[in-house]
Amino acid sequence: MLKILTFLGTSEYCESTVCIGDFKKKHRIFPVVLAEYYRRTCPEKRLKMIFFLTAESKNHKNWKEYTEPYLKSSNICYEVEEISAEDTETLTAKQMMELIMELIKKMLKFVDKEDKIVLDTTHSFRNFSITAVVISLYLKEATNTDVEIFYGMYNADEKTTKGVDLTPIMEIAEWLHAARVFKEYGYSKFLGELVKKRNNSYYKDT
Repeated sequence: MLKILTFLGTSEYCESTVCIGDFKKKHRIFPVVLAEYYRRTCPEKRLKMIFFLTAESKNHKNWKEYTEPYLKSSNICYEVEEISAEDTETLTAKQMMELIMELIKKMLKFVDKEDKIVLDTTHSFRNFSITAVVISLYLKEATNTDVEIFYGMYNADEKTTKGVDLTPIMEIAEWLHAARVFKEYGYSKFLGELVKKRNNSYYKDT
């Protein structure tokens, strides 16, 4: 199953033309368009969205008016999981780690082995994009899932939102980890798997 893990806040989200590759659609909520994009590009996969919302965002118009009605009318399967409303900018490093671990635990409830996971960070709390890399690596290792990371970059002047694939950042972290393991322990399995994956990707594209 393809599962989109995403967030909504209480900021003002303006309607824009969302562009993900060649796919375009007008909407103010990026993950809604992301779901439509995957329904079009991966029609063979069942799709489910999991929204991680604070108590405030669950009762905000971004969810009540702009998101939930669309999901229902479009027959998009979804679930809602409540999360704490911590201001991440005021947290200590220890508190931030505790928040990350709590979020990972909540996410793991919805992730099954062999799922394809898309982690959308567009409307998440501040500073989450980098944290998402850590979470994605954990999910990938713990559940043997294929994980992608997306972010919707809004351009106010052009009234457009470009879907940016942040997955390569996670891949860089994987290479660094594999290189470190090889350097310190002489264990080459991780590096070998990454090289094989890169070669397969290269020959697939040529």
